[in-house]
Amino acid sequence: MILQIGIALVIVAVGFAVLERFWPSIRGQRTWRRPGMFTDISYFFINPTLGRLLSGIAILASIMTLGATRTTHA
Repeated sequence: MILQIGIALVIVAVGFAVLERFWPSIRGQRTWRRPGMFTDISYFFINPTLGRLLSGIAILASIMTLGATRTTHA
């Protein structure tokens, strides 16, 4: 299933690249712009990883806080 999704993504990317090549939104603008490429790629890879890590840390901290503040009655 992941392979099929990857193939579909490549097909859609090629389709949009062809459309942008022949009918650009902004004439004269290059398809691959160098200055923002590093930022885009970094965001694509770091955001999900860092988001998942920070979410896990926040959940763990809240569980530990709730566990530490819970009182037991004898």
